[in-house]
Amino acid sequence: DENLEKVILFGHNHAFTAIANTLGSEYIENVPTCGLVKMEFDVDRWSDIQKGKTTYMLFPRDLK
Repeated sequence: DENLEKVILFGHNHAFTAIANTLGSEYIENVPTCGLVKMEFDVDRWSDIQKGKTTYMLFPRDLK
């Protein structure tokens, strides 16, 4: 829906590591269970997404 500005996707690996590496700006070896990756895209339409910028990552190891 083009009216949505933000979406949150939940799922399982290996798909999420692949999505983060394909669409984001930083290489991530593995998005672990409960990991979070935020990406931003400077586009007006979802269909225009090519490559975005990885702006935030939070993994369980960071919460120690």
